[in-house]
Amino acid sequence: MSTFVHPPLALIMIDALRHDYVTPQSAPFLYRLMQEGHSGPLIPSYGFQEHPGFLTGRLPQETSIGHTMYMRDPAASPFARIDVPSPSVLERHPGLERALRPVWDRKTCEIENARCHSASACYGNTAQIPPALLKQFAFGWVHDSQEPQALGVTSVYDLLRAAGKSWLALGHPRDDQRTEPLLAQFQAAVSPEHTLVYLHFGALDWLGHEHGPGSRRVLAELRGLDQAVERVLARLEELHGNVAALVFGDHGMVAVESTVDVQAALDGTGLMVPDDYVYFLDSTAVRLWPAHHSAAAALRGALDGLAGLRAIEREEMAELGIAYGGDSPFQAVMYAAETGVLVCPNFFLSESIRGMHGYLPDVTDNWSRYIAHNVSWMPGRATLTMQELFPIIVRALGMEQELEQAETLAQDAAGGPAPETTGNNGAAVESRAQAVPGRLPRPRAAMPDAETASTIAPGAAPLVSVIIPTYNRARLLPRLAEALAAQSHAGSEVVFVDDGSDDDTPAALGEICDRHDGWRMFRQENAGPAAARNLGVGAASGELLVFLDDDCVPHPRFIEEHVLTHVTRGKGYAAAGHTPWHPDLEVSPFMEMALRGVLFAFNRITDHDNLSFTCFYTANCSVRRDDLVAIGGFDEALRFYEDADLAYRLRERGISLVYNERAVAYHAEPVDLAQFLTRQRAAGTSAVQMVRKYPHLADEIGVTEIANPQLREQYYATELRHAFIQGVEDALRESKGADAPEAVTRDRFEEWMHGWVSDLVARHAELEGRLHALEDTVMQKDQYIRELVQSKDETINGLEATLQRYHSMPPFRLYFWLKERLRG
Repeated sequence: MSTFVHPPLALIMIDALRHDYVTPQSAPFLYRLMQEGHSGPLIPSYGFQEHPGFLTGRLPQETSIGHTMYMRDPAASPFARIDVPSPSVLERHPGLERALRPVWDRKTCEIENARCHSASACYGNTAQIPPALLKQFAFGWVHDSQEPQALGVTSVYDLLRAAGKSWLALGHPRDDQRTEPLLAQFQAAVSPEHTLVYLHFGALDWLGHEHGPGSRRVLAELRGLDQAVERVLARLEELHGNVAALVFGDHGMVAVESTVDVQAALDGTGLMVPDDYVYFLDSTAVRLWPAHHSAAAALRGALDGLAGLRAIEREEMAELGIAYGGDSPFQAVMYAAETGVLVCPNFFLSESIRGMHGYLPDVTDNWSRYIAHNVSWMPGRATLTMQELFPIIVRALGMEQELEQAETLAQDAAGGPAPETTGNNGAAVESRAQAVPGRLPRPRAAMPDAETASTIAPGAAPLVSVIIPTYNRARLLPRLAEALAAQSHAGSEVVFVDDGSDDDTPAALGEICDRHDGWRMFRQENAGPAAARNLGVGAASGELLVFLDDDCVPHPRFIEEHVLTHVTRGKGYAAAGHTPWHPDLEVSPFMEMALRGVLFAFNRITDHDNLSFTCFYTANCSVRRDDLVAIGGFDEALRFYEDADLAYRLRERGISLVYNERAVAYHAEPVDLAQFLTRQRAAGTSAVQMVRKYPHLADEIGVTEIANPQLREQYYATELRHAFIQGVEDALRESKGADAPEAVTRDRFEEWMHGWVSDLVARHAELEGRLHALEDTVMQKDQYIRELVQSKDETINGLEATLQRYHSMPPFRLYFWLKERLRG
């Protein structure tokens, strides 16, 4: 492991920084850096995924990530678990698909999050992929690049991790990429310990798509970015006195001059999707998967004659670094758009596009720019490829030795000889962008290895005890144990407390604890979850106590997120996490409603740093042992509201309650209304006990509602109506025959529901149009008033100037002198 003697490196990506954007007028600070250091055009990899290039030095085909965001993989598609209406229903209701897209996108992110896909859980969406094709595709990039071996080969982050060094990475996909929010986040998070700071600014790309390259909006944003980079480097120089910087764009931007209607050509073949072929229309490329030779011939015949497209053959794919081989999930047949041509329709974007990237490498307007400041080593030529940034970054960080060790491990894993090294002269690092050594093996689990995945600094994290009370949930415990065993934070003990179960829970817990070191179980006579948690607290040895319910399945980063909350904030805090329904569950309308205030009230959380005690749920929370012991633990007299009671007493002691929505534990057990009514009756009893302890909290707890006769009458009416609806639902659920009257009722209900949603969409669009018209009218009136006020102000200012001029004239001065003398 090398000793770090280099200045810290600022790696700043400005999305869509075209090679000719940096001028003295548009970006004076970057222009000065360019004149003082090294700079030149930067040729991107072909496609839309550039981070593997500069983070690993590899072409797309050499990493686990393809050149585009979507790949064909029906087995791994998150969209396969989304309910998509039939084509006939969508055809009858034109607005329905537009209404359902946000629902599908939200469900997609939930599914990807549950599958531990940290990148696609943030950016994942259905784009504009036609519903008939949706379930054919999955995401090409699912893991955050910072995670161990996330790119399939050794990355800059892997090298830093091996050397035990820390970094700060902000931007896509996790963070807000707008200039000012990202700059503010950097200012709040940067630390002297950071060896590398990576920032990804994204606004220039969005504005380029909307307004076109070189437009006034783009240049205005560029000036703001120029100032932001200056502030970033100034802050790092304050912390370190010296800093190296590599500012670059991932691609340029080409003005869109024409479109090519690919959809019409494909429809003209008469082939059926997906039986005959599958296709994806990227902005600048057409990707096809024919199912048989006749389909391939028909597709070739339809597209070969289209102006603005040309076929990419296998030899050229290899030159571009996208020849994946075999049954490629990225393409079997491919066509690329010529310069300035946009494929239509475009599955990525639906609005009007004036600028686009992703063209072939010979399109110079698609080139970006790099600027190296205070970097000691650069290649011998000015124009570089994206892969050639990698050795510059490695040398700037002083990580040559770590790279050589990683290369050796990769060769050993591949069964080949270790590569030759040349000491510290940099030749081996420079050749790294060209050579393709054997790949490091990827981890088998969906999440990284527990010991390497945690981003918490060694020695900073407290010992953690996870405490889980359980009662008659033997069938749920294996799934819970599996999720706990897959946690990214290592070294946590798990304490189960059986609250007097009369099923197979004791035997199930015994088997689970036998298989895991540091996991223990205890048993008590049935006394409620508060008493069980207190028993667990007494048996636990951790400084930080994390509470989890037995019907939850924690996300692999669940414990780590709780620990991060306490490590970053210090003492004096208790944290609640987020508990949504598990994506595998079929969420009923009642279950959907339960998350909006009945079971959990996450929708009412507006201030994450000042959480209400009524939103602090022991299904997913953490508190320091000292704070819990100081207030006497849980009130065992309460069967419900014991979490609100605990949170209230913590707050009264001066402990701040915070909410970390990234600490996710999925609620994996469905709930129906009948079950929940029984629970709510018991909760009402505990609510009265709670109010007897704290009479001034009666309104917040909701006990005073019983005094409102109107609310009680509404409740009775609702309960009676629900009983009728429940009977109808039960009968429909039992119906099996397609021709039965109940089936017709179901079809009519579905038809009514889709029609209702379609009408809502139409009404929303109408109201949105009226709102825009009203906004225009208001803006016009506002402009008129501003101009009128400005005119009046100018008139008044003119009169005042004239009056002052008159006052300075001799007759007026004599008049005022005489007036003063007469007064005297």
